[in-house]
Amino acid sequence: MKKTRLLVLMLALALLVCGAIGITASAETEPTLTLKKNVSFVDTPSLVFAVEGVEAEADVELRVYASAEATEYYTATAIEGGVVIDEVEYPAFYLAGIYPKDIANEVYVKAVSGDKESAMLRYSILEFALEGIDTYKGVNDELAAFYQNIIDYSSGIQKYIGDTDTNVADYNYVKVEDGTIGGYSTAVLADGEYTVTLTGSAPAGLTHIGWTVGATEFTGNTVTISESCTVAPKYEASNNPVMSDYQTFSDITLNGTTLVGTKKMNKVSVATLKTGETVEIADDPTDAANKVLKYVDIVQSSGASAIRVGEAQVSQAISTFEARVYIPSADYKHEGTREYIGQWGFYKGGDKKTAFDISYDAENNFVISCSNTEENDSIEGSATYKVDADTIFDQWVVIRFEHHNSTDTTKIKTLVYINNQLVLTCNRYKDAADVNNFRVCGYSSSAGTVYFDDMSFTEVAFPAE
Repeated sequence: MKKTRLLVLMLALALLVCGAIGITASAETEPTLTLKKNVSFVDTPSLVFAVEGVEAEADVELRVYASAEATEYYTATAIEGGVVIDEVEYPAFYLAGIYPKDIANEVYVKAVSGDKESAMLRYSILEFALEGIDTYKGVNDELAAFYQNIIDYSSGIQKYIGDTDTNVADYNYVKVEDGTIGGYSTAVLADGEYTVTLTGSAPAGLTHIGWTVGATEFTGNTVTISESCTVAPKYEASNNPVMSDYQTFSDITLNGTTLVGTKKMNKVSVATLKTGETVEIADDPTDAANKVLKYVDIVQSSGASAIRVGEAQVSQAISTFEARVYIPSADYKHEGTREYIGQWGFYKGGDKKTAFDISYDAENNFVISCSNTEENDSIEGSATYKVDADTIFDQWVVIRFEHHNSTDTTKIKTLVYINNQLVLTCNRYKDAADVNNFRVCGYSSSAGTVYFDDMSFTEVAFPAE
């Protein structure tokens, strides 16, 4: 019982300190409980948590998982009587003591009380220490030294016993603005390359193109971490206007094979269909109350465009097609071969200018590959983008193709974005010419279903130089 009382006292004081640091809970869904986190140094160091959102005497359990994806868990030990912070009582818990050599070990916890639960929270004593250094260095050097001593002591023990894992002194504390690494906005990372995911939105008139790590800039979503730092999104002025005038399919009528649109520059029509192809308005596969465009191709052969979007034309313009896309994985699972989802691209009338083969390959990759052969040598780029198909299939994703077409071939390129992140700068093209529509059609062995919503085609002139 003595240890419990001391833990209560230490937790109450420590949470007040951590309040200045900024107690956070990483949430993927809207939580109904909030976890507060800290460390107690009574006996062996212990991770401690308080639960906000229920009465102190409520029936609450703290579940401890081995990873964010794990389903099995054990429950942490409750602190008798909870804790009082700023005159408010909270249920509280502590985990078994952690040896100094193991302070980098992370735990994943979630609070549950009846039908209420918190977001999953990841924490370690090392994060506690690194966050403290980041917060108080140059502000309160004595307190910063306290946090540094935790790392120095554990580092020395690891070196003495010959621990072969990364030494705790070699980890970095990383904060991400408007984004996440590994699903979290803060992370404790060894030196190396990491993928950053944008969670915020680009400001009006700007496009997200990469990240800055301290004073170093990275294009794309892979960054190199070599010290404690803040990772911030990098933007550039966008030639693509804010897409607020989408073509949606709740008020559109199906007239023969023609879909009659109502929005300027966003006309959607259906060209000649092959036997086995269908285009119709259907229920959203995730929300039957929403109507979407359903394209089905079951003939496994190339053909003319099935869906055409756009009718505007601005001489030597930047043309943009954007849509929400849903691709059911069941239609494309196979073994040992590439299967095409379709061919999508920019046209002038019926003449193809720059097109992309959309496919699913034998290694479970979703692939966007430009089928043109001419190359703009003045622009650094590539023709192909690959990503794990599980990040695309069975969910709505926003895909945007931004084509810069000009008689000046040094300006020709196509930028491809997925969920507002630049994934491909393509410097391939067919010829220097205007375009006035975007087309979606089946290609080669394509056979399956693709749903479209919020479709838009716009064009703007090149900005004056």
